[in-house]
Amino acid sequence: MLLSTPALHAVEEDVTPPKKLSSVSLLPDGSQLHNVMFPRYDKSHRLIGVLKSSAMTLVNSNTIAGDNVVINFFNADQTPRGRVELDKAVFDQTLAMVKTVEPVSLQSDRLNAKGTGLYYSFEQGKGYLLGPITTWILNPTETTMNLNHPPLRKSAIIGMSLLTLPLLAVPPPVVSPEEHEAIKADVASKAGVT
Repeated sequence: MLLSTPALHAVEEDVTPPKKLSSVSLLPDGSQLHNVMFPRYDKSHRLIGVLKSSAMTLVNSNTIAGDNVVINFFNADQTPRGRVELDKAVFDQTLAMVKTVEPVSLQSDRLNAKGTGLYYSFEQGKGYLLGPITTWILNPTETTMNLNHPPLRKSAIIGMSLLTLPLLAVPPPVVSPEEHEAIKADVASKAGVT
């Protein structure tokens, strides 16, 4: 009996408790919900994602089908980071997986993409966009913190553009014979010739 007790404790420690399901799973199958929102938080309890749907139908205790689904992503400072729009999607609560084979639109500050389906892990914040896919990669908005061109380069460009402007020709000043002799003497002294 003494030997079996530690073994039972070891077995109990290895068993992970079943994942908690949302309160939606307590509703009867076929239940309709409107304007539903599932938030996602990081370890510091900051909002990093929200799944919203205009209408959801509980298929079974693990699966919810949604219409007009939008997934919003947020930066650590709560500013918007991106958005995914889906016409229809299925949300598997046990896997926290959003699946669709309908048109998908993905938008972020640097990337816009359209695809024909999506497999997205809501808890991990990662997924696959199914194709054919159309993608646009945008240049980041320029701020003083992320200038693509250093100020010296901009100054050089401005200087070069000024060089191409037509300049008025001004004749050189007239040099008197005394000044001419002084210049010659100065040049000779610098060259070491007397």
